[in-house]
Amino acid sequence: MSNTFSSLQLSDRFTTRSESVRLGYEDVYLERRGKRLILGNARIRREFDLSVCLLRTKRLQSDGVEFTAPENAQPDFSFIGILLPKERKAGRFCDPVITAEAVEGTWREARHLKVSLLFEDDVQQVTYRRVYVIYPGIPAIAAYTTIRSRVLSNLYWNYRGGIKPRVSSPEYYESRAEGVRLSEGFAPRQLVEFQGRTDYHNDIVCEHDAGELTGRGNLLICGNGSSELLFLQEAPPSRERRDLEDYDFRWEQQTVSSVCWGILPHELSADRELRSYRHVVIACADHRERTALLKQYLAHRFPLDERPCITVNPWGCGNFRQRINEPFLLREIEAAGLLNATHYQVDDGWQAGGPLQSLAVENEWTALSFWDVCRKTLPGGMEKLVEAAEASGVELALWVAPSCNQEYRDWRPFADRLLLFYRQHGIAMFKFDSIRTRTKEAEDHLEAMASYLRNASGGEVYINFDVTNGQRPGYFLMLEYGNIFLENRYVWSGSIAYHPESTLLNLWRLSRYMRPQTLQIEFADPGLVDIAYYEEQGLTLPTVYPPSYWAAITLFASPLAWMAPSLLSNETLKAFREVLTLHRRIQPDLARGEVYPIGDEPNGKGITGFQLVVGERGYVLIFREHQSQQMEAKLRLQPRRSTAPPHYEQLYGSKEDCILAGDEYARVRMNRNATFALWQYS
Repeated sequence: MSNTFSSLQLSDRFTTRSESVRLGYEDVYLERRGKRLILGNARIRREFDLSVCLLRTKRLQSDGVEFTAPENAQPDFSFIGILLPKERKAGRFCDPVITAEAVEGTWREARHLKVSLLFEDDVQQVTYRRVYVIYPGIPAIAAYTTIRSRVLSNLYWNYRGGIKPRVSSPEYYESRAEGVRLSEGFAPRQLVEFQGRTDYHNDIVCEHDAGELTGRGNLLICGNGSSELLFLQEAPPSRERRDLEDYDFRWEQQTVSSVCWGILPHELSADRELRSYRHVVIACADHRERTALLKQYLAHRFPLDERPCITVNPWGCGNFRQRINEPFLLREIEAAGLLNATHYQVDDGWQAGGPLQSLAVENEWTALSFWDVCRKTLPGGMEKLVEAAEASGVELALWVAPSCNQEYRDWRPFADRLLLFYRQHGIAMFKFDSIRTRTKEAEDHLEAMASYLRNASGGEVYINFDVTNGQRPGYFLMLEYGNIFLENRYVWSGSIAYHPESTLLNLWRLSRYMRPQTLQIEFADPGLVDIAYYEEQGLTLPTVYPPSYWAAITLFASPLAWMAPSLLSNETLKAFREVLTLHRRIQPDLARGEVYPIGDEPNGKGITGFQLVVGERGYVLIFREHQSQQMEAKLRLQPRRSTAPPHYEQLYGSKEDCILAGDEYARVRMNRNATFALWQYS
């Protein structure tokens, strides 16, 4: 092929071995000049060296900033115990086959250029496929690697003694998924770890200084004081991974390694191409862009489902399995409509088989008939519940627990069973509980099931991934298939206690690094508060905040009414309905916009909140906490391109509350504690 530029259109696919290639899609481009490969778009440029066959990053630039140094000795990727070209009788990797494809945007992912390089080692009989994904206009490059191998890793390992390497270099006994050598002045600054298993953890976001040579987390922030290079791992939380490494990042002498493929050495196969997790580099020429660029990337990676989603799940009432029967559920569905919810989700107990305990605790093998409708509990079947839901203006949803103790090997018939509920009854939302991705096989089967459900339903079936226990995908994995059910919090003894303050704190921290629209955030029934339990724990009663405050915390997320609405007092139901009606009003903008934390970090004593940005307009949601001693606060807002000051309209709150327009700041005054207010600006 000549060195002329080829412009790809959507769905175009181009494959070559030529050492002279230039092509692009929108502002994204690929160029090969001999042993140099260049990928990028208008905001980021990454140059690779192919002279030792496997890729090595030589330069990474964005908006005039050089983030990497060319003296990079290590390949950008490698697999634990598979020899590299420089090692002894190393593999002889052939010159790669390059494929570029302009991929159309779907519910799965926004439009992008996908570049694949196929490397084949004719000694070890190992095939790597290195894949890059670049979206137009975003200074980010995502990568994942597949491996197919006729040999196992050349090392000793066991789960008692760890890894016994045959060579001494640390890179030999880690699976490097991404890596660069940083420019002078850049260094790892901070690690952000996200904890799952929220039945046990209430510290969901943990920020660590990057002082040691290794660290844990899904996000590593490297900087030089003015610019930052982010390494994001689209992988489960650190403590739920399967990899042999006991760290997620390693750095030494300016070289940063992002490890964690999610594949164990014994899982290598000649018959199956195994895919690593996706690892992303995001270049921030100005460190103040960090949160905005993370959200911009995630918006393209995991497009939001724009349908409104206010879910009632009655398990939060505490004794649902004792209450579940047809008359109770009919009352519940009617009450969910009065609450102004969009979905009523029937939890554990509707199925003909045993309870969740049968599967998760007693390790029962379950046949597909386990998931038939229990006619003793529901003599009218799902039909009667669906009729009631239609009459009440809500959609019916179901809780399920796929076969975690079978590695989801029955995923296809199980998925077809769920599709039958969708096709016969219009049930399009399923909560997946008791997830355990203990092997690569289990994780691949789980994703195959989720992908099949969405594809077969034309993108209509939506999954709530429970992350409260087990071994789950977490905060940055499989979100193209649904959203995250974040926590089990109750207002009585026996669990981590629900409190508006801790819910607000966790959501505020998470919204610095991810999109809160993808999180189901619960609020509970104040009428069930066990006062003695809170006093025993030395906790402030959650009832120091009114019910409307509890619900308002979920306004810029995906509200989850963790309760039986038919048991609510009329006063509480009215307060919740008022807030959820607000959510329904702003939901179209919430689906299109981005949410940022503003004000002080919540601690029970401050003025805090969120900003929803929709182009040049948006919303500001402010909370004055119970013990706040201040009536006014100056809040830094996201910068606006317009020079005209914004005009604010109050949508909720006391008429005594006010907000004053500013440029990058707004001054807010709130006269009473334990209250919130919502303003729209334009």
